[in-house]
Amino acid sequence: MSLDLRVSAEPTNEPTAELDLSLLFRPRRMAVVGAHDTRAPFDFMYRQLAGRVAASGGEIFPVNPRLETVFGLPTYPDLLSVPGDLDVVVILISDVLGTMQQVVEKRPKFVVVHASGFSEGGSEAGALAEREILDLAERAGARLVGPNTNMNMFEVLDESLSPKYGIVTQSGHQGRPLASTQALGYGISYWVTTGNEADLGVADFVDFMARDPETRAIASYVEGFGSGDALRRAAESSIANATPWVLVKVGASEEAAAAALSHTGKLAGSDAALNAFFDQYAVHRVTDLDELIDVTSVLARASALPPAQGVAVVSASGGTNAHLVDVLASSGLSLPPLSEETQARLREVIPAPLNVTNPVDNGGYALLRGVGPDIVDIIMDDPAIGVLVMPVSEPLPAMRQPIIDSALRGHARGDKPIVTVSLMPSTDDAVFREMTASGVPYARNFRNAASAVHALLNHPARRYPDAVPPARPEALERASAPGRRTLDERASLAWLEQRGLPAAAHVFVPQGASTAEAADRIGFPVVIKGVLTGVSHKTERGVVRVGLRNAEDLAAAEQSIRSVCADGELEGFLVAEHVGGGVELLVGIASDPLLGPVVMVGAGGTAAEALDDTALSVLPFDDRRAEEMVRGLRVSRLLESWRGRPALDVDAVVAVVKKLRDIAAAGEVAELDVNPLLVREHGAVMLDAVVSLYDDARTDPTARSHR
Repeated sequence: MSLDLRVSAEPTNEPTAELDLSLLFRPRRMAVVGAHDTRAPFDFMYRQLAGRVAASGGEIFPVNPRLETVFGLPTYPDLLSVPGDLDVVVILISDVLGTMQQVVEKRPKFVVVHASGFSEGGSEAGALAEREILDLAERAGARLVGPNTNMNMFEVLDESLSPKYGIVTQSGHQGRPLASTQALGYGISYWVTTGNEADLGVADFVDFMARDPETRAIASYVEGFGSGDALRRAAESSIANATPWVLVKVGASEEAAAAALSHTGKLAGSDAALNAFFDQYAVHRVTDLDELIDVTSVLARASALPPAQGVAVVSASGGTNAHLVDVLASSGLSLPPLSEETQARLREVIPAPLNVTNPVDNGGYALLRGVGPDIVDIIMDDPAIGVLVMPVSEPLPAMRQPIIDSALRGHARGDKPIVTVSLMPSTDDAVFREMTASGVPYARNFRNAASAVHALLNHPARRYPDAVPPARPEALERASAPGRRTLDERASLAWLEQRGLPAAAHVFVPQGASTAEAADRIGFPVVIKGVLTGVSHKTERGVVRVGLRNAEDLAAAEQSIRSVCADGELEGFLVAEHVGGGVELLVGIASDPLLGPVVMVGAGGTAAEALDDTALSVLPFDDRRAEEMVRGLRVSRLLESWRGRPALDVDAVVAVVKKLRDIAAAGEVAELDVNPLLVREHGAVMLDAVVSLYDDARTDPTARSHR
């Protein structure tokens, strides 16, 4: 039994929500330009197309001026000779532009272009030709798939298999293993390869499949997203329709992070920003196709959403339990002890000394006595348990059916999901076939099972029970805008103080003025920093001296800084209060070219990049997310009471993250870096900052001295 976990909701984006792709996948009337019955691979593709049209009860029209018939059907010399209106035109020949001129007159609903040699090659000529194709499709009022795509979307699928998941891949080859799972008994609702995505892309197909009543989950292989707006639309549709989206995303780029100005930019590279987005929008990212298959199929087959975060394990082997618990716990899942009441009920059917706390070891004896299903019921009755994970195998014929019966009992309850996981090296066994035929969620190894449980716990219907995705931020379009100006430290601190972020007391001392007077005003000990034209990372240039306790130390530090500066480079000095104790963090804003502003918090100081302990969020995010960012850091343990030192002010850090969120939403900041932000017992203060603003930012960043 599988339960439809989705909810009814209004579409979140009107242009995409109105797009009906039904006739693309199941056309009534299709013309195939370049149809052939002997020339490979066009003969194979034509048979595939003809099979799809026949399954839809439609008509197919082969177009080829050099042939009289194709597989017994009379051909047409050109597209305009085909009688009547068309749902789909498939172009298999290389003369795409010439054919598109006829498409403009014929005005089909969809065009599918197989040929390559366009933008995927990276040439200007290819990109120009692709734009011409798109322009002609728009003139025809048709939606375009490709170019550089194949005919996977027209493959005849086994409609008898259920429940079903959809497949959207940018690579046809990488989609084949996903669709081949039909041989394992998994149902596929749709499969499309998007190619170059000149028009229709991943977002459009994810949206369509998310709204399809038969598609219970969506699996994707993605090499890159060309539009952050399209990515958001796809994720929003997944949330609005409670249809989980699982994907492999390859092509992580380090170049974008390496080119960033600040620590924030380097640590918030495009792949890190994508991970933050996926987490916030309940999109489950996996590492390979094997994991993608198992996680998506589990989501499609789940009979319920987890009502609690706890995970329980039961099997007939203590060794298996120990191994599985290690894998689940190391992935971050919670395996709480079962309640005393649950343990007492289990002890009535499981003899001592077998463990009944969690994991539960029935030793096989209980299964042979026929109480395996009762054990599953007892465990799933525990209110702390949201998911039951059950290893299954085919050890002995006498135990085979009890294992199946136990799994079926848990699945049939319909109040909590069960995930069964194989111990066998092959799916060619009776237990697997029985599980598959019964629709029980099944993973082929422990790692995939752990990933599937995480996906269930982060199901969009759990994360967004009202089916309302986050509101679109207004500052997104600014992320790749040209024209930026970087403020020096004094102006950056002033700009941030104007927006409510506290800084350590500091005074700017221009060339020729007395640093000693500034230090007297602030009070020793002090820090002195050289203010250099165009230099943001002063520590790396050796122009920072800390812990100066008197005028003599200050004078020596000033002279040392002057000695490492080039002529005309030193604008003056920043003399600041030396603030000791506490823990150094880094907070900032980066501009991701795909997703817009990204807010980050992490371990700070000079070793920030080496520690790589950060949490990111894209806009928008709520106060709860801001707190999760701070408390989820490894370094957050140092913010708690530590070796006799009182706890530090975590709430102050959360408040800073929320202020940065509001600053990012205003759309003026290209990049912002506060490092370190010193967290103390009471409050948090900026010790250094760099702010980069867009040229048209309306605020006045004029520097002022502060005490």
